[in-house]
Amino acid sequence: MDYVLFGLAAVGLIALGVVLNPKRPDGDRSSRRLFDTPEPVGTGPYEVLLRDPGRKKIPVVKVLRRLTSVGLAEARAWTEDVPAAVMRTEAREEASRAVEALRGAGALAEFHHRPR
Repeated sequence: MDYVLFGLAAVGLIALGVVLNPKRPDGDRSSRRLFDTPEPVGTGPYEVLLRDPGRKKIPVVKVLRRLTSVGLAEARAWTEDVPAAVMRTEAREEASRAVEALRGAGALAEFHHRPR
């Protein structure tokens, strides 16, 4: 009888530990991240990454120059040395528009939220 109660208590404690300290998607089980408040949506900084310029680099270079107002040499260097962080912004909408413009030119691009 004592073994059954001890087993149920152990199972209850294990279940309680999983509820109090769930495994996060990144695999981290530390309690310091359990009580972190999430970053409000729409606040920065965001970083736009160019992963692959695609088959035709000229339209991507044009979009990069329009988005960032850099020179031709720097825009070409970004298309040669991928992955490259081509833009940092505080607004999520601006980062999303930049990614859509780059994808429209045939590039593979994405944006990530960078914690402060």
